Amino acid sequence: MSFENREIENILNEFVALISKQKNLIFPVSDIEVSKLLFEEKIVKEENGYIKILNYEKVSIYFLNYYKELFDFEINNDFSKSVDFINRIESDFKQDGLVNNFFLLEKEIWKAIILESNILFKCSFNDYLKSIDYENKPDELYNFITAYSVVLPKLNLSEDLILENVLILVDLTKSNADYN
Repeated sequence: MSFENREIENILNEFVALISKQKNLIFPVSDIEVSKLLFEEKIVKEENGYIKILNYEKVSIYFLNYYKELFDFEINNDFSKSVDFINRIESDFKQDGLVNNFFLLEKEIWKAIILESNILFKCSFNDYLKSIDYENKPDELYNFITAYSVVLPKLNLSEDLILENVLILVDLTKSNADYN
C-alpha cells in the first residue's frame, strides 16, 4: 500500500470518527477543519459556507468499518442480522433526530452490505426476502430493493436465484399494489 493510500485512509478514518461523534453529515466551515486531501480527492466539497460529503460511496466503507468496530459486528451468512446492524447504525446516528442527507449514506451502506454478504458468504437474500414483514417494515424492503437493484450486476447469483428473488419481491409488493 502506498503512502498516499495510507494517508487518505487515515484521514477518512478521522473524518468518519468526527461525523460519527457529532452525528452530522453537513458542517459549517467555521466548525470543522477538513484535510485538503478530502477536497482534492472529491470526497467533500465546500458549498455556501458548509462542508458537504460528495462521495458517499467512499465514506460509507469507512463509516461501516467504524460501526462494525463500535458494535463489535461482523457480516455473516444471516442477512437479517446485517439488516438489524443497519437499523442499529441508523438509530445511533439519528439519536438526536433528523440528520440531513443520512438517506444518501444509508443507501451506500445497504449496497456495501449486500455486496459484502454475497461475496463473503454467497448470500442469495432468499431467506431474508421470505422472512421480511413488508407490512411493518416497508422502508426496509424499499431500501433493500433499491440497493439490490443497483448492485445486482456485481452479485454472484445464478439466474434461477435472481428469478426466485424477483418472484418473492413481486409477491411481497403485489398485495400492497392491489390496495392502491
